[in-house]
Amino acid sequence: MEKSEEPTTSQTGKVVPPTVESESFNCPHCKTLTHQYWYTLEANKKDKGHLPGLGIEDDSQIYDDKKIPDHTKDFWREESRKHRTGKVFFHKEKDSYRIHARNLHLSKCYTCDDIAVWVHDKPLFPPQRTGPQPNGDLPLDIKATYEEASSIVNLSPRGAAALLRLCIQNLLIHLGEKGENINEDIGNLVKKGLSSRVQQSLDIVRIAGNNAIHPGEIDLKDDHPTALKLFKLVNLITEKMISEDKHVEEMFDEIIPEKTKEAIEQRDKNPPDNGKD
Repeated sequence: MEKSEEPTTSQTGKVVPPTVESESFNCPHCKTLTHQYWYTLEANKKDKGHLPGLGIEDDSQIYDDKKIPDHTKDFWREESRKHRTGKVFFHKEKDSYRIHARNLHLSKCYTCDDIAVWVHDKPLFPPQRTGPQPNGDLPLDIKATYEEASSIVNLSPRGAAALLRLCIQNLLIHLGEKGENINEDIGNLVKKGLSSRVQQSLDIVRIAGNNAIHPGEIDLKDDHPTALKLFKLVNLITEKMISEDKHVEEMFDEIIPEKTKEAIEQRDKNPPDNGKD
């Protein structure tokens, strides 16, 4: 099908998460909100309005229909059971040699033409990153760990949380602390101007995780909501301890004339004597 036959549905600023229950969402590849074509494994494009589906949730109606033979009812009950497991399985059509893979779907983006691979209701390829975007001022080595956590948080929230605790440890080191004792590091940062809210958040991380394990290790109590909170905490610390100083410095450089900067520098070198002779 030529692209001219299907208009784009892209809408600036709107985000629609990818789902097998829709024909339009933000592409897992190019992130554009646009139309998606669905295919079976044989790449036979489905008719418009025919979505992958997740199997029959309630097959009681099939068994109540007396017009359907018992062997057909048994077949569809077994098909429904397999669908609900979420696992990929083969389906052979009656009186045909064609074999289809069920719970394995392909979607093709109208905008970029790239193909996403789905198992049951989850996009398997490309790997999806979730959680907030990293703060732009996050140091590059820490940002790499942050993005690794975002790529696995849906598959392993415990692993993502361990990586995010490692981000926090390395962030404390970047801010001039030792990164060995988070309790001491928090105290030192408070003296440097760390807000009480961030301090409380860090103490939550310390008590909930670092008291029992070391950063970067798995905590069996961690779950998806915990990992999402840790994403936000990394960004919050970065904003308060790096970005805000950077913004003030940039405004100072842009607004204050050089001669005034020199006068301010001299003032700071020679502070007033508070009225003393």
